[in-house]
Amino acid sequence: MGTDRFSSAHPAVSFGYFMAVILLSVMLLHPVYLLLSLAGAAAYLLALQGRRAVPLLLGMVPLFLVITTLSPLLNPLKDPQGGHVVCTLFGRYITWELLCNGAMLSAMFLAMVLWFLCYSHVMTGDKFTTLFAPLLPSLSLLLVMVLRLVPAYGRKAKQIVTARQCIGLGGSGGKGQALRGAMANLSALTAWALEGAIVTADSMRSRGYGAARRTSFRLYRFSLSDGLLLALMAALAAVTAAAAAAGYARAEFVPAVYIAGSNTPLGAAGLIAWAILLLLPTILHLWEDMTWRILRSKI
Repeated sequence: MGTDRFSSAHPAVSFGYFMAVILLSVMLLHPVYLLLSLAGAAAYLLALQGRRAVPLLLGMVPLFLVITTLSPLLNPLKDPQGGHVVCTLFGRYITWELLCNGAMLSAMFLAMVLWFLCYSHVMTGDKFTTLFAPLLPSLSLLLVMVLRLVPAYGRKAKQIVTARQCIGLGGSGGKGQALRGAMANLSALTAWALEGAIVTADSMRSRGYGAARRTSFRLYRFSLSDGLLLALMAALAAVTAAAAAAGYARAEFVPAVYIAGSNTPLGAAGLIAWAILLLLPTILHLWEDMTWRILRSKI
């Protein structure tokens, strides 16, 4: 799947959207709001990655069940809360109220994971540096370099292991030989990392990094459509926050279950605004994809 309209927007629009959605998803501890957040994140991840995201989303189901089941046991050592006992596990009473509370916390955790996956796909390193380099040039560069270390080291470690296996040094002769092979792989990876750090530092120094105002290899211009999109997102987030401040996004499960309704104009407006805000990137992606297919059909 290619980039969509939302991915190609100004970095300030993308960053502001993800920060608003993630913060509101943490603050709105309401089952309907959390389910909408999960659905919005899953839909956008499918739009970005296509079929590759299906195994990941299916793997979230057992993770949700595990976190929901274990959350009552990880609760602080207090008296069981809730009046409807479901079962007894390790000498502790597991109540329906605690399971509901664990399901809500599990949904919030999975929503955060999915939204951060979407964030990593949209907010690339060049967008992050473009957005924050004028304010914090050294810190933004450091963050980008640190975030790329893990995948870069993983790829290099696989190359080293494959190269040693091709010359018969795979370390399959026993535990001792396997340990010596692992130490040799680690030594080669460490030497490569240190040499790469020296080359990067020399290259940056020779190019005069920090001597003048930093420029970006890709220019992002804040257009009128970016401003309209940012204003729309701000309005939707404001309506959602107003409904939450009025108590329409509130839910409690211990000691008794209480879920606030949305049977007033403000409550309904907050729920609708939240749903539109969550589905906005997916709608833009589908709209551009449909437009592209129509244009191709006319050729």
